[in-house]
Amino acid sequence: MNNTRIHIRYAGEAQVEESLQDLSNLYNHTEYAVFRLYKHVSEPGVWLLQFEKTPDLEHFAYFVNYLHYHRRKEKQPLLVHGYCYADEKDALAAHPHKLLMVYVSDQDTSYDNVTLVSKDNAAWLYDFEGNMKVIDHPERAFIDEPVYNVTYTFHRSISPTEHTSDNFSAGISARPWWKFW
Repeated sequence: MNNTRIHIRYAGEAQVEESLQDLSNLYNHTEYAVFRLYKHVSEPGVWLLQFEKTPDLEHFAYFVNYLHYHRRKEKQPLLVHGYCYADEKDALAAHPHKLLMVYVSDQDTSYDNVTLVSKDNAAWLYDFEGNMKVIDHPERAFIDEPVYNVTYTFHRSISPTEHTSDNFSAGISARPWWKFW
């Protein structure tokens, strides 16, 4: 398993599959819309999401944020956090190849950002306008959660459904998910 992944906790099978299918359909115009979903062997409601094609930091941050807020008012909130690497092309170009933990703060009220924390607990608030703000004391410290094949078993692949292919033909494909509402 590769290191770019999203951990989802407290989710039933139907809830996690619905959230991921909606996300896949929303991003069907990108190369990042195909997911592999794994189920924890011994902990019910614990899932691992990996990508067919590794997303850049911007898309990865959107995905973590989307899963955190997806249908939040209707259902029990999910605990979502992910791990990805900074890239030379990302907002953290000064820190290439640095493993980051990505999550939405429990104190968030603007709905369009995530918190990034590195292994050395350097932290940034990353908003979806591309702005980065250093955070002196992150809410959560970096937690290294290694993934072993014996801990998770493959559950299913998720890809866009065919009827969504025309959803973006009207020119709305450039809009990030949080601007659809």
